Amino acid sequence: MSGSKRIGVMMDLDKPFKRHVWVSAGIQDYARRHPEWKLIVDEWADQALPARAGYAAPAAGGFSLAAHLQHLRDIEAQGWRPRVERILAERRPRLPGVDGDRLALEQDYEHRPWRGAARRFVAERRATLAALARFDAATLQRPGVFAGSPTKAGAVLGAAIAHDREHRAEMLERWLVEKAQLP
Repeated sequence: MSGSKRIGVMMDLDKPFKRHVWVSAGIQDYARRHPEWKLIVDEWADQALPARAGYAAPAAGGFSLAAHLQHLRDIEAQGWRPRVERILAERRPRLPGVDGDRLALEQDYEHRPWRGAARRFVAERRATLAALARFDAATLQRPGVFAGSPTKAGAVLGAAIAHDREHRAEMLERWLVEKAQLP
């Protein structure tokens, strides 16, 4: 891929991602224009909430803010970054799913400190973005199998973006609850 020009390309994000995303001048530009892909947590990790905060789970069930951060760390380290690297390295990669609910139970997210998880997530995301900077139009069209279904690399990126958006919305809700409870 060295020497290939990174140009704007329309990606069909396949089922169930029936949206089109315009990627111009490479993935780094996309990440800059769409902050939900980066999911900035630096300020949450060190300044905005005390270490003891962030553990209240929603009454209706789901992750606390602390659990979200731990989940994102694990999914980035075990899912998105390795998938991106395999897309770059293999002609037709088989990309497994990651059972986030199982990880939450095994890792006991609700009883572990979240600040280190937030910093690790940011480091993992930076590594993923560095690998994504090597994607070009041909890479986005590369076939593969993701969680047992045939797909293209662009759809895997679409799944990552959808995953971030889902967690971003849930985390914002938890963030507002936690901030309201601070003295």
